[in-house]
Amino acid sequence: GAEEEEGGAGGGGAKLHAIAATQLELLTHALSFPAARVVVYSTCSIHPIENELVVAAALRAPSVRAAGWRLAPALPAWPCRGLPLVEGAEMLLRAGPEVQTNGFFVARFERGEASGGREGRARGGKRRRGAGV
Repeated sequence: GAEEEEGGAGGGGAKLHAIAATQLELLTHALSFPAARVVVYSTCSIHPIENELVVAAALRAPSVRAAGWRLAPALPAWPCRGLPLVEGAEMLLRAGPEVQTNGFFVARFERGEASGGREGRARGGKRRRGAGV
């Protein structure tokens, strides 16, 4: 990971900022596909600049907001959640050396309907049965 090149988990350094900028560009591009309904952003990093801060910047992007993207829970049973650097951090997941990994991060984005309601159809155009989840 970039931590060796940037001196630890502090999250600074020009190379780390450049990587995060590329990650934001890739994420916002993935969120631009009209047919996409779910996008998962994942890194093998413990750096907030590559994780929560990329997610926060993506959620602020006008095109992402206009398309109705929002955070959704990623692996709700996972105990290690995102850092409180973005609204909805409890929906993010992360891990580091405390769980014997080099580090990883996951954010799940879901797109709502343009009208603001949840999508009422499952894959294949069939209506979902029942209310709820």
